[in-house]
Amino acid sequence: REIASLTTKNLEAYRFYDLGQKSMYSLKWEEAKENFHKAIDLDSTFAMANYQLAYAYQWNFNNVKAEKYIRQAVKFIESVPDKERLYIRAQSIKDFTSRIPLYEEIIDKYPNEKLAYFELGDMLFHSYQTDKSLSYLEKSYQLDPSFELAIEHLGWAYLSQDEHEKNIELTLKSESIYPNSKRYKMDVLNAYLFAGKFDEFFAQMRVIEDQEVQLINTDLAFGNGYYVSGDYQNAEKRLLKAKNKDFYASMLQLQYTSIMRADLDSFIKYSDEALMKYAKDGHYSNYVKTLINRSLALVMVFDDKLGAAKILSEIESLFQDPSKKMTFNEVA
Repeated sequence: REIASLTTKNLEAYRFYDLGQKSMYSLKWEEAKENFHKAIDLDSTFAMANYQLAYAYQWNFNNVKAEKYIRQAVKFIESVPDKERLYIRAQSIKDFTSRIPLYEEIIDKYPNEKLAYFELGDMLFHSYQTDKSLSYLEKSYQLDPSFELAIEHLGWAYLSQDEHEKNIELTLKSESIYPNSKRYKMDVLNAYLFAGKFDEFFAQMRVIEDQEVQLINTDLAFGNGYYVSGDYQNAEKRLLKAKNKDFYASMLQLQYTSIMRADLDSFIKYSDEALMKYAKDGHYSNYVKTLINRSLALVMVFDDKLGAAKILSEIESLFQDPSKKMTFNEVA
């Protein structure tokens, strides 16, 4: 109640804010936005809910809405504690690098603030300064090994630096913290693949496939493993079996498998199958993503510039069609 009184007088609004926080830090962005919106509907002056909503929209590249809600947060900034004011002020600065002094101030005042370390690491990582980002991401992770934003970005950073052993260690520890998570099970498997440890990957997969309860689509995982290891024939067989459970990922990987084999007919066949299903189901974001991949493949692999140009015209028409409700944010 004391915390809520500092940010909102509406305890129901605070409840939705708290749910949004939990969703966001579990990387469930749509669920997070839904809860933050509910909090704001109950109390439009709730600065922290507006701030977190701005953060969530920025994360998903919707800068228009991010700016709208951070302005609301700044408007009511006096209602929040000092530390949270620094976060709101940082979020209100459009130039990411200009936010750095504020995050450094947070760390100076609150040395165990995992989010501030993460923010610095995140900005450096996405500014292609991965070597500098590592110490901040590692500190954030050290403060809380269950902090999923830090886990995700630290894994990316290790991979970009070819620190495969550290990435394997990270994924195994994360899986032990979240043993029932499909995401972290796949992270372990992918860590072995990225490290080129195919024997370890397939050994793990055989154990998983023999289990009565399986967290993952084993056909898709096997297909990805065969694809990465260069066995495109077996990759295609397993991916075809996987598409009933996970159509988008399976079809996308089948298209990549055709590209790696320089098999234009197979690529067009799988691309057409995907496009027909997405058009039928009205999944226009997947439809556009498939068109983008198709145009890139035609230009860069199959040397068909004319075909690629026609696809780009179709993509543009979809964005201009109001009935499709398509935005660039959805395919970023």
